[in-house]
Amino acid sequence: MRLHHAALAVALLLVESPAQALGPQSPCALAGAPAYPSPDAPPTIRIWQGKELDQVNWHAPSCTGWPEESRSRLIVTLSGSFHFDGPMSALLARVGTISALRSIQYWSTTDRKWGPLSNDASALTGPDSKSRRADFSASELVKGAELYYWEDDTRTGPAFITYECLKARPSALSCLAKTLRPYGGTGSPCSSPAPFSRYSLSSM
Repeated sequence: MRLHHAALAVALLLVESPAQALGPQSPCALAGAPAYPSPDAPPTIRIWQGKELDQVNWHAPSCTGWPEESRSRLIVTLSGSFHFDGPMSALLARVGTISALRSIQYWSTTDRKWGPLSNDASALTGPDSKSRRADFSASELVKGAELYYWEDDTRTGPAFITYECLKARPSALSCLAKTLRPYGGTGSPCSSPAPFSRYSLSSM
């Protein structure tokens, strides 16, 4: 099975082509299937600054799950495709393996070397770093599910992430993620404005 992975990857919110001029285009808001790079091609990356978004009066489509009143200072979109030999359930199981974040390596342009993405990471039963549990199973990634996990990022430090599954079908998954920073010295997340991300995964 070839699976296409498209993501409206990062949007920091406080609370080439005509498509570029219109601002970020979320897959959920397009009438037809988005055009993804082939599995052997590099992913497509686009960056919009707040001033550019204001110029085109851009607002997040309601299907993204982002607050309608939010204003974005920065949006980064990433879309691409890859080969995966197996059913969607097997891929979803890998998505739910939060503990694997500790073994993921990334290239640091600052340090000019490879390093771990996370010092530690764990699925949670709720928004409390002490409520650790086993990784999420594929059967838990269903529409309407709200999942929590905790990650100690090597660059930005500890954070809680909530996942809300907006769409879950045998051939597609779409989740809204929100990052919350913990209060200093406590195990609970703060309520200050936080980054939102939307992730979409579909098969072809």
